Amino acid sequence: TKGQIGIMGLVGQVKSVHPTQRYEMAGALIVGAAALWVMSRTRRDGVGFLVFAIGFTLVRLGNGYLRVRQSVITAPEWFYPAFYTALALVMLGLLLHHLRTDPRPPPLPWDD
Repeated sequence: TKGQIGIMGLVGQVKSVHPTQRYEMAGALIVGAAALWVMSRTRRDGVGFLVFAIGFTLVRLGNGYLRVRQSVITAPEWFYPAFYTALALVMLGLLLHHLRTDPRPPPLPWDD
């Protein structure tokens, strides 16, 4: 009836949204599995972490486009995509540099 106010009267029309928390959890599991796989294939320190960090940064970047935009602006709209892209590029550079360097320490002068 006209006098009753249901949930629709309190919040307006409810719109369906993407379950971004689930996407992020699935992305973390997939990227974590990839990092574990890479760790089993190489014995270099830090490679697994960098693989996870790069992958999860890219998951966050893609997931950001699926989130509902807030009415309150806390940062410019371009900031987070630019931040995540720059972060992924820096970590990719670290990973490539780490993979190019020789993991063995240099020989000591008294080692023959």
